[in-house]
Amino acid sequence: MSSQHQSGIRHEAGQQNTWSGAFSSHGETTPRSGSYPKVPNRSSVDTVRGPRSRVGSWVESQESSSTAITYRDPAVALGLPEMRVPPETWTSITSDGSLVHHLLSLYFCWEYPTFASLSKEHFIEDFSEGRPRFCSPILVNALLALGCRFSSRPSTRANPDNPYTAGDHFFKESQRLFYQEQDHHNLTTIQALGIMSIREASCGRDSESWYYAGQSIRLAIEMGLHQLEDNGHDDDESAVQAATFWGAFALDQYDPRADDYCLTVC
Repeated sequence: MSSQHQSGIRHEAGQQNTWSGAFSSHGETTPRSGSYPKVPNRSSVDTVRGPRSRVGSWVESQESSSTAITYRDPAVALGLPEMRVPPETWTSITSDGSLVHHLLSLYFCWEYPTFASLSKEHFIEDFSEGRPRFCSPILVNALLALGCRFSSRPSTRANPDNPYTAGDHFFKESQRLFYQEQDHHNLTTIQALGIMSIREASCGRDSESWYYAGQSIRLAIEMGLHQLEDNGHDDDESAVQAATFWGAFALDQYDPRADDYCLTVC
């Protein structure tokens, strides 16, 4: 990746906006990438809704309230299995398995129902067993970085005393792993880029979020995920490929101004 690309995604790193304002500086009505072919109607996949302002207001809520917001750990309700492998299998940032479980639970409870960038069933199974087929360190670290946005635990922050650093350590690890990859054409990297896009938008970094979303859909198209047909040979692979493409496509198509308009007039 060129230095020009890397410097471009850091251009607005210091800016802080709300989630509902993410991407709005571009003022476009066309898809972000604008370079991929027309995709057939999505007939067998549920419609993906755009994100609301849940994540973007998190830091402001932390500072405006004398008591930090806490969420009940939804792991029990979600039925997430305990890890059968050490956390170090997937991340070098923490060896605390309960923290990893907590953050993934928050992601699947609060973000996954809105933008599903992966297949939960296949990810959880491989994550728990330590299999790299539908899980990878770059994806896990991206998910943990986003999950930190929903937690008030000091351990979820790069600087325990600064809520604005929530998830920064996990996100930097995702970036490091991404730049280290020789070939980005794999499902978990495409999924991770979508998660990284959502996370950067939640931090108010518009240009970085658009960059990651564009990279995600570009790689999905280059892999031909939009042309895959179910041949019955590998149902698991087909399911994950479909979830990966439609997650990248929905994120690339999303226009937050539609939500803003609806909230104004409805």
